[in-house]
This record gives sequence, structure tokens and C-alpha cells, in this order.
Amino acid sequence: MFSSVTGGWRWIVGLGIIPALLQFAIVVFLPETPRWLVQAGLDTRAMDVLAKVYQEHPDCVQITKRILRDIQQEVAEEEEELGHSSHDSGTKFQWAKNVLQTSRDLFLVGGNRRALTIAMMLQGLQQLCGFNSLMYFSATIFSILSFSSPTLTSLSVALTNFIFTLLAFSLIDRIGRRRILLYSIPVMTLSLLVCAMIFSSLDIPKSAFGPQARTEEDTHSSLLPLGILLCLTVYTASYAFGLGNVPWQQSELFPLNVRSIGSALATATNWGSNFVVGLTFLPMMEFLSPGWTFAAYAVVCFVGWFGVGLLVKNHIQAQSSKIIQRIAYLLPTDSDIAHFSSCCKSLAEQTIPAESSIWRQRFGDIYDTPPDRSSAELKVEYQIRAVVLAQSISFKQGEKESQTLWLTVLRDMILESFHLAGQKTDGGAKTLRRIREALRDSEFLNRPVSGHGLKQLERPSELFCAVQLSLTGVALDPDMSVQCLRTDYDIGSVYSYRSEYDRVILAGLLDMDPLDIQRLLHIRNFWLRHLLNPVEATFHASYAKLAPEHRPAALTKNDSPVLETQWLGYYCQSSKNPQALW
Repeated sequence: MFSSVTGGWRWIVGLGIIPALLQFAIVVFLPETPRWLVQAGLDTRAMDVLAKVYQEHPDCVQITKRILRDIQQEVAEEEEELGHSSHDSGTKFQWAKNVLQTSRDLFLVGGNRRALTIAMMLQGLQQLCGFNSLMYFSATIFSILSFSSPTLTSLSVALTNFIFTLLAFSLIDRIGRRRILLYSIPVMTLSLLVCAMIFSSLDIPKSAFGPQARTEEDTHSSLLPLGILLCLTVYTASYAFGLGNVPWQQSELFPLNVRSIGSALATATNWGSNFVVGLTFLPMMEFLSPGWTFAAYAVVCFVGWFGVGLLVKNHIQAQSSKIIQRIAYLLPTDSDIAHFSSCCKSLAEQTIPAESSIWRQRFGDIYDTPPDRSSAELKVEYQIRAVVLAQSISFKQGEKESQTLWLTVLRDMILESFHLAGQKTDGGAKTLRRIREALRDSEFLNRPVSGHGLKQLERPSELFCAVQLSLTGVALDPDMSVQCLRTDYDIGSVYSYRSEYDRVILAGLLDMDPLDIQRLLHIRNFWLRHLLNPVEATFHASYAKLAPEHRPAALTKNDSPVLETQWLGYYCQSSKNPQALW
């Protein structure tokens, strides 16, 4: 309408103020997003905004509260990743510190840096491929090709862009981002090369972009402009289906804590490249000729296709590997992981290898992780413990291979918790907790003898005695509800030390005598019986004449954790929670 009016371009540019004014009028009444309000500590206002959004829903209150809780949890996780709290942002330049911290996370973390590289590459490629030059100067190009109505011809290209953009929205999740780019960019490259060859065959001056007069001898080339129109239409369709859409999915590349600044830098790359293309297109058409200009854009597409094939592939594989391993890690049981990995070969390749991160994570959830263990060692140890400790072990029929394996695993866990306890204050706590869980599921402490179901008790192995003795502190814990029987110790072995009360029981450690570890176990069991059983009367005659307050009583939670060395004539030294038996 304004193209034929003198100075009509001013009206065309000025019409852009109408949608801007409409948007401004709408934004004035637009509330802040609930997420931003929660980040600013304005939870009440966030609730009001959500209530307006879901006011037509019958369960408006429940839905609003649930969504608000989800937003609060996401914001809390983001703040935890950032290492600071937005509610503590009372300092004058806290926002600058937040931006600096986010920038460090973006550039110094390898995964974030790769995501930024890919996002900026795709946004730059989206503009440097020359599409917006076609949109900006399509009427000029078609006037060079002597189309009778260049503006209407350019509208056909714009309509193609609109249709294939909608098509991309419906297929992008089904086909995949990377695959769409790998399929569409070669078509763009080929279309640009054909356009370049057709332009080269036309006699178009470099410096004059007015309609070129045709001679009668050139009537055979009247189909060439239609060929250019067809190629540009195919190029536009491929662009709208791939590069016009995929780069704007950039938020999917970044984790939550760096998404804002990463997307901002990628978008800045887009507009910077757009400025370069808009500034250089007409000079390139003038000095290089249209043919070489389109050939240059084809080279950019070709290089970008290789970049998508290499960089995006590696990043997607790394990200998909992390996602798969994260899903496997969140599965509740190990059998679920086994079923998950058996679904297909690719899942098995991500979850089964020792290098997979899920094994170190799952090990660390249950046990204290030794600092010098590799992922392969942790995987083997985790699986062995999971299988062995899941068994219902009984020493009723003595010690067999399964009992020996169970004792070996328990011994290693005890030693591991003991060593880690000396490295840090809470070291060994997880492992010790798992030991207690395993002991609750067995009768190991309640029947501290081997072969109690046989006609005659068998001699316990040194491993059995050592593990029992090292768990004395656990056995003395009233929460474990250990019930030691009188038949679990030999009273003769216990009283054989009566005449040697002044002798150090563990003198064997000093190479004075061999250490009788089995006798020590009898003594330990004797004291378990007397300390944990209120009705025990084995040595009743020793204190029958004493006042009730002076008589020995069972150990309870309120008693002192350390027993004196001389306790009513019986020589003993034990602690409720000894670091070691010795």
C-alpha cells in the first residue's frame, strides 16, 4: 500500500509502533512471575498470582499450594547450587556478586562451558547462514531478477517460513534437535550452491541492482529466476524446519543455576551476528557478486553442519549419559537398576560399567566412602555387600562358606569404619549404621556362639571371635536388645582368670603369651549376660548380703558409658562404645 508512495518506507517503519504500544499496554497490567516473586521472598504475592491463573479450576486452592511448593523447592535447589541465598541479599552489591558467581559456574565448569559453546555456535550459525539477509532484501533480490511484483514474490518466501516453522514445532520432539539440524542444513547448503550457480550464469552487474534489461537472445534463460525462487523457497523451508527453530531451545542445554546468563549470552550472539549479516550483505552483493555471496553462505552452512555433527553429538551423549545414570541412581532398589539396564544395550552401557557414577553415589548413600578407592573397587564392594548382607545368616549349624563370607564382609566394614573414624569426627558413621542394620536382621549378637544347634558346640574360628569381640560396644547398646544366654559362655573359662586378676589379660599382644581369643569371647559373653539381663543370678551368693543399692544391676541407657575396672570384685574393663576391643 505504501510501496508506491514517495517516502512510503517511513510509513512502513512507523507501523511497527502499533504492536509495540499494544504490548506496552498489556505489560502494564501483567503481574510478575510466581518464580521471581518466590526468589524475592514475596511468597504471598506469588500465591495471589497463581490463584488468578487457576481461579476457574474447582481445586484452585490445592493446585495453587502444590505449585507454590514446587516453585519454592526449585528455588531452594537453585540457591543451594549457587551457594548463596537470595533472601540474604541485603548487601549493597549482592546482585553483582550473584552475577559473578554464576559467570564462574558458567565458564569454569566444563559441562556448562560446552553448553555455552554449542548455544552460541547455533545462534551464530542461524544468522550467518544468510537467512535474514534474504528476509531483509528479498524484494531487492527479486527486483534484480526482474520479477514483476518483487514484494508479493517475497511474501511467498515468508509464508513458507511460517508454515515450516509450525511443522517444526509439531515434529521437533519426535525427530530430535540434532537430527533435524543434520537433515536440514545439507538441504540449505545445496540450495545456496544452486542459487550461486544460477546467479553466476546471469548477466547481473555488481554495482547496479536495478532491474536488468533482457534481450531477445536471453529468452531461454527466463526460467533461471524461477529456479532461484524455487531454491530460495527450499532453503527457507529447510531453515524454518531446523536452524530457525532449534537454537531457541537453548535453555535445555543449561542447568538451572546458569540458565539465565547462558541464554543471555547466546541471544546476544544471535543479535550480534544478525547485525553483521545485515551490515555486510549489500556490500558483498556489490563487491563479490550475488553468486559468490550465496556461495559464502553455503560455506558457512557446510562448516556449521560439521560443528553440529561433532560438538553437539559429544555434548548430547554426555548429557544423555548423565541423565540415564541419574535415573538409574534414583531407582529405589538394585533389582530395579538390573531391570532398567536390561531394557536395551545403550542403557546397559551407561549403567553397568564401573566408570558409571551411580555406583559411587549409591555406595556413598549407605557407607562412608574411603578416599583411596576407585569407582571400580566401590562398585565391586557395593555389589558384594548388597548380596551378602541381604542373606539371612545363622550360625546354628556352625560356620560354612556363606557364614565365613558374611563374617569377612562384616570385618572389612568394621575396619573401614574404624579407620575413617580417626580421619574426621563423623567418619565411619554411615558404615557403622549399616553394620547395626545387618546385625538386627541376624542372630549373630544374640547367640554369640558357633553351632548352637548342634549336639555339641564347635570351636569358633578366630574370625568369628574377633568380629564378636570388636562388636562389644554395639552389643552393650540397650537399643540393640541383645539377649545373651547362660549357655553362650563357659563359666569355667571365665572363672579361670579369678586367681590371675593382677595379670593383664591381653599380655599376649606384648609377646608374653599367646592370645586366647576364644576365652576372651567367653568372658565378654559372661558380662553381656550380667550387664544386659536384670534377672541374672549366676553369682547371687556373692552379693546376697549386700544392701539393694549396692548390688549389681543391668546396664541401662542412663548408666555411665564406662564401667570401672573393679566392679564388686570382678576384674573387667569395658566401654559402651569402645573404638577397639584392645
